[in-house]
Amino acid sequence: MLRQGTRFLFTVAVALSATAVFAAPPARPVFVPGDLIVQFKAEVTQQARRSVLRSLRLRTTAELLGTRALHVKLPKRANTLRIAAALRQRAEIEYAEPNYYRYLDGVPNDPRFGEMYGLDNTGQTGGTPDADIDAPEAWDTAFGSTSVVVADLDSGMEMTHADLAANLYTNPGETAGNGIDDDGNGFVDDVHGWDFRDDDNDPSDPSLVCASHGTHTAGTIGAVGNNGIGVTGVAQRVSIMPLRAFYASLIFCTAQDSDLIDAIGYMALMRVPISNNSWGGGPFSQAMQDAIGRTRMLFVTSAGNSSSNNDAAPAYPASYPLENILAVAATDNKDALASFSNFGVNSVDVAAPGVNILSTIKGNTYGQLSGTSMSSPHVAGAAAVLLGDDPTLTPHELRYRLMKGTDAKSLPVVTRGRLNLDNSLHLPPSPVTIEVIALGPTLIRPGDTVRIQVTATNHSPTTQTVTGTLRLWTPGGKEIVFAGPVTGPLAAGEVKTFTLEKTAPGVAPVGDYQVIGRVENAVDVFDEDVVVYDVF
Repeated sequence: MLRQGTRFLFTVAVALSATAVFAAPPARPVFVPGDLIVQFKAEVTQQARRSVLRSLRLRTTAELLGTRALHVKLPKRANTLRIAAALRQRAEIEYAEPNYYRYLDGVPNDPRFGEMYGLDNTGQTGGTPDADIDAPEAWDTAFGSTSVVVADLDSGMEMTHADLAANLYTNPGETAGNGIDDDGNGFVDDVHGWDFRDDDNDPSDPSLVCASHGTHTAGTIGAVGNNGIGVTGVAQRVSIMPLRAFYASLIFCTAQDSDLIDAIGYMALMRVPISNNSWGGGPFSQAMQDAIGRTRMLFVTSAGNSSSNNDAAPAYPASYPLENILAVAATDNKDALASFSNFGVNSVDVAAPGVNILSTIKGNTYGQLSGTSMSSPHVAGAAAVLLGDDPTLTPHELRYRLMKGTDAKSLPVVTRGRLNLDNSLHLPPSPVTIEVIALGPTLIRPGDTVRIQVTATNHSPTTQTVTGTLRLWTPGGKEIVFAGPVTGPLAAGEVKTFTLEKTAPGVAPVGDYQVIGRVENAVDVFDEDVVVYDVF
């Protein structure tokens, strides 16, 4: 990336690359984890039905149309087949079965999909077949959801582009054009995001200098799939929130820290779960680090385009020591590190395709760009697909799955691998899980005492050594360790429970406080659970 002399100017990074190592794709999932379809015998009373469901902590979501069958949700991480078998042993049950998947096979009908080697590499651009993120394999299971919002902090987006308009975020709390701040968030008519450079509600890209950068990254995240035109994003269905901060300054496309931090604060205000940040350069900023840390989101960012080692020469924001940052290097169509890409075995997390990436550009058309700026939105789009498939995933669980699912390619990044969406989507569940339960009301006043129950369960047939922590996130983004870290063994099938009591400060700020339990190890254990207290 180019670098301005001023400490708070950032230059857009326009170069990335991808790396791929391909194993045989995992078998398709057969049923929806955590779901059952249950029918009671006709003579069973409502009271008896409720008693059976309560005994296994099951929750009815609906009665299926035209039947007596119930769609039932299991407790988090419960064994679906085991619960189904237990129900079938009950005299009250007529049947209990998994909620099976049925499949339609195929790739999108977007006519230029065949040129998108980063999603499906057949060697069409002279590269190595399967040096891609296995998008079509993943799309057999999940292709995204418009309920998932991804903020794209960039140079703005052509919101009328035919391949983007249907996936443009719309603020449900605003009425367009009435000149009123309907949702009371301090931004009037922020219907489709915000322009933090010009301080208005039009986050489109007016600059020629920025070379359609924001429109291009948006298309990689989530150009509409299966619409018969152009290209597709990694997430075929998603809600892209364009946030503009970059603008033309002489021959540079640049942004100021003040605008970027405001935009990051807006993401936090709107509780966006995922953001793409294809930018960087300049020195360390505590204000920027604090702003990113407060967001509680998965903050995906480009590693940088100076061919340098971020371990030795940090590049920001990729190098901020924050758990919610996921830094992305670039690979090419042969799964090699891009010549321009920054790297770092301790500081850059994953790699993704970033050389000659085809995507949407201004003028309702398409073009290629290269840079770690292009690899970062591959990962942000992948995160959106994962969250659409399992809305209970925390930002840290998303990060873990994206890193754990990479294809090993001996790349100079933490995981040594390149993004593989299909692997990340089909990771087996954590063998040890954690559950955090509020023992009492979650709407509290300053000075109230709360009791929290934490349970760790080893579902595996072997002893697992794990580390557990319990942390609190305050409304201002401050992290407080409640308990731990505690490391120790959990025997096969063992369940450990403890109760914690805490008193809220008498002058605690109002807002929501997240209590986050985590259990992990260095092999295959990672699970979080969250309880939210509202202080009023």
